[in-house]
Amino acid sequence: MKYDPKVDRIGLIHGILNALDYPQARPMNLHICGTNGKGSTGTIIAAILQEMARK
Repeated sequence: MKYDPKVDRIGLIHGILNALDYPQARPMNLHICGTNGKGSTGTIIAAILQEMARK
């Protein structure tokens, strides 16, 4: 697709997000899988997300 400065990019993005039912407004899901390290990985991610919520 070639860039066209006349195309409304913001409107295009809003249209795509509307078609997807605005996924950014839904809660985030995170799946941790694998053989080893799920507990520590989950603990680290939880700490990061909790710290982010405080800011």
